[in-house]
Amino acid sequence: YDVLLERAVLALYLQWPYLPRRATLPTLETLRKSLAAELAGMTDSPDQERFQTAAHDFAGAALALPGVRAIAGVDLGKLAASAETRPGLRTALTSSNASVTSERVRELAAMLDTPDPAAYAIGRRFYRGSLLPQAWDDIRPAVETLLDRLPADARTEVEAIDRDLQTALGNTTRFDVRPYEAALLRLEAIPGVVAALADRFVRWKSVEKEKTLAVANPRGSESMPESAAAPPMVELVAADALVAPPPEMETVEVNFHTDVKFPARLQRNKVEWLVVRLRLEEPAETVVAGLVPVEFT
Repeated sequence: YDVLLERAVLALYLQWPYLPRRATLPTLETLRKSLAAELAGMTDSPDQERFQTAAHDFAGAALALPGVRAIAGVDLGKLAASAETRPGLRTALTSSNASVTSERVRELAAMLDTPDPAAYAIGRRFYRGSLLPQAWDDIRPAVETLLDRLPADARTEVEAIDRDLQTALGNTTRFDVRPYEAALLRLEAIPGVVAALADRFVRWKSVEKEKTLAVANPRGSESMPESAAAPPMVELVAADALVAPPPEMETVEVNFHTDVKFPARLQRNKVEWLVVRLRLEEPAETVVAGLVPVEFT
């Protein structure tokens, strides 16, 4: 139960800025806060049956909201169906999760109660070290376009991050990309940045932490500290391969079955939702991905 719940909630958090603001977010916000309070009340002595029931009820209610099933339908569906068994029978799902610890319940409660869902989910991921310079070059200009909409002190913080990054790069070797990671993490901490640029941050992060490798830093100092030995030529060749820009996403033209529902009436200066339901028919391999980026032209 706990793994399914965590995975589903994190998937929703990653797409939080794009969920319907009226039809989904208010109710989903209430559901997650309610579940957080429920779990917080059992951290000292977890009640397994109560925990499973709470997760089951959350999943069932969340699945009824627009947009949720497309994002986390698989995991939430398993949670919602997990309690639908005949009396006296124990499912494999129940048996394998019969010992949810106090610490685990506390972690889930904190996750559900986070004030910034998108920032939380992105913070749980790791930057791909081999692509940190490119990540900075992609994200930093995008942050600049947000500054007029952010609090006044955000610009001051961004300028400080720029100065500190340049100083750090000037004092390191060309194989040290850690200053970029530190700068990007500081950008994440600025309120409103992750919510507006969630897709960009996700693009440069992965679920698992990348193994530490020697990666060329094109902006680092050409000199190496006397105490550091020069990396072998094999590592230099591997590093050059690592810093290659990510491949462009292939554009595939596919057919969609659409069901468009237009508002019956429109009022001046009032936003009316245009509901468009899409069902992807091909290519079949996109079913595994779960989410497919769509561009309307």
